[in-house]
Amino acid sequence: MAPEKTDPTDCPAATTGSSGNDVNTSTAATSPVFSMSMNTNGSALDTSSSVAAGTESTANTSTVSVDSTNGEHDPYFEPVVSLPEVTIKTNEEDEQGIYIGRCKLYRYNHENGEPGEWKERGTGNVKLLKNEDKDTIRLLMRQEKTLKVRANHYITPYMKLRANCGSDKAFVWHVMSDFADEEPKGEMFAIRFANADNARAFKEAFEDAVTYVISSIAEGFHEALEEAITEQ
Repeated sequence: MAPEKTDPTDCPAATTGSSGNDVNTSTAATSPVFSMSMNTNGSALDTSSSVAAGTESTANTSTVSVDSTNGEHDPYFEPVVSLPEVTIKTNEEDEQGIYIGRCKLYRYNHENGEPGEWKERGTGNVKLLKNEDKDTIRLLMRQEKTLKVRANHYITPYMKLRANCGSDKAFVWHVMSDFADEEPKGEMFAIRFANADNARAFKEAFEDAVTYVISSIAEGFHEALEEAITEQ
C-alpha cells in the first residue's frame, strides 16, 4: 500500500518526538556563531551576515574615541619627533637700551653711477644700545613684523644730525661703516618721525650718545698715556 501524501501546507506547527515532547520545526539547527530558521515554504534563512555585521561594529567601536558630552571624535596624536627649545639670540643681550622710538628710515642710493635718490628702508623701531663693558653705543633699526635689520652701526665722534629740508620731524646723517647688509659700507640715512616731539627726543639721545663716545675715547686715551709714562 503506497504511503499517504500530505500537503506541506497542512503540516502542523509542532510534531511529537519519540519522548512525547513537542518539537518546534521552525528551527532546524542552532549554533553559537551561525543560526538558520525555516520559512513557511521550507527554505533556510542564513542569519550569519547579521552576526558578522555585529562583530564588525564591535571592532569599529573599539578603535574610535567619542566624546560622550557632544558626540564628536576627539583624536590625539603623539609627536613623531620631539624638538628641544632653541634660544634665539639678537646680539642685544649685553647691551642696555637708552632710547627707542618708532620711525621711518631712508637711505640715499647712488649706485652704478646713476643719479642718487632716496629709497625707503622700512618702518619700525630705532634703538640706541649701550655696552658698558666696551663703552660703545650702537644704533639699530629693525623693520616691523619681519624684524629685518635696516640700520646697524656704531655711534662715532664725527657723526652729526642735520635737519632734512628744514623739517623739524626728519634728520640726515652720514655713516662710514654700516653693517645692516652684513658687509660694511658707507651710507647716508634719513629718518622721519610722526611728530616734532618724537624727533626732538631722538636728536637729544643721539647727541648725548656722541658726547658719551667722545668722553670714553678721551678717557681711554689718557689712561693709555699714563700707563706709557709710568712704564718709562
